[in-house]
Amino acid sequence: MTRTRGLAAAALLAMVGASGCLETAHYVSLDANGGVVGIPGPVDQWPTHNRQAAEALMRQKCPQGYVIDHEQEVAIGQTTTQNAAGNNASLSSVVFGVGAESRTMETRPINEWQITFHALPVEAPGPGPTPSTPQAQAVQSLPTVTNSANPAPQP
Repeated sequence: MTRTRGLAAAALLAMVGASGCLETAHYVSLDANGGVVGIPGPVDQWPTHNRQAAEALMRQKCPQGYVIDHEQEVAIGQTTTQNAAGNNASLSSVVFGVGAESRTMETRPINEWQITFHALPVEAPGPGPTPSTPQAQAVQSLPTVTNSANPAPQP
């Protein structure tokens, strides 16, 4: 029974994932040095893990590392809900005027959490010793020190 539940849960998770419901992070904008990532909210909870998904996108864009410039909630649209109560065609509404239909509309913003980031500056490798420099050659040709109490056997 437990194995059946596990398989059912795995199948449900696979279907939800395939439908795109678990893809929460997206690029809002990109430029050569970074961009903006949008997620439904700043929380990082199962099953969406919004923050982890956003960090994965930032790492994908900036594999050498990134810096978060700022984060904020942004209105990206609005939704309007219309509710109707009552029924103008009912007998009580027609005869007695009771239960007449009333409508209400409510408009709300649709928000998302946006993270602005940029790539860490890539540092050029400094002038270090190379095998062709005298300093590096001196390190490579140091004499071997032997212990005089236990001399190394001679071949």
